[in-house]
Amino acid sequence: FQAIGNRLADGLTTFRAMQELSESEARFRTLVERAPDAIVVVDVESGVYVDANENAARLYETTVDELVMNYGPVYLSPEYQPDARRSADAAAEQLALALDGDFPKFEWTHITVNGEPIPCEVVLARLPHPTKKLIRGNITDIRARLAAERDRKDLEARLAQAHAAAVKGSDLTHRLLAFA
Repeated sequence: FQAIGNRLADGLTTFRAMQELSESEARFRTLVERAPDAIVVVDVESGVYVDANENAARLYETTVDELVMNYGPVYLSPEYQPDARRSADAAAEQLALALDGDFPKFEWTHITVNGEPIPCEVVLARLPHPTKKLIRGNITDIRARLAAERDRKDLEARLAQAHAAAVKGSDLTHRLLAFA
C-alpha cells in the first residue's frame, strides 16, 4: 500500500506542478498581450518573428498570424535607416548586442506591411532557450512624440522671431523718441 500511496503522491505533485506551470504561462501571456508596447520575439537564425502580440500586428498593420513566421525586423524596415546605415547591418549589430547579454535601446524606423514608415524606439533582450537564439523586442511607436518635438521646436522658433521683432521695435521706438 505504501508504494501505491507514494505513486499517488508523486502523481499529485506532478499534477500540481503542471497546473502551476499552466497558470504561470497564462499570466505571462496576459502580461505580454496587455502590454502597451508592440512585443515581438525574433529567431536570430531565421530572421523571422516567431511570436508577437496584437499591438505588434496593429503597428505593422497586419494580423499576428500573418506577422509570425512571415516577417522579421529586416523585412519590416526600409533598406536604409535615417542614419544612412543599411537596416540589415544595423539590425545584426543590435541583435548581436542582445545575444551578448546587453539590453540595447535605440531609435529605429520600421515600415508597415504596406511600406509606410514608422519611427520607433526599440529595446531588445535575449530570451533563454536551450537550442534557439531568441530575442524579445519591445517596440514603441514614437510618431506622436516626434510630432510634439517638431511642434515645440516650431513654437520656440516663432517665439524667438517674435522676441527679436519686439526688441527691434523697442529699439526703433527709443531711437524715434531720441530725435523728438
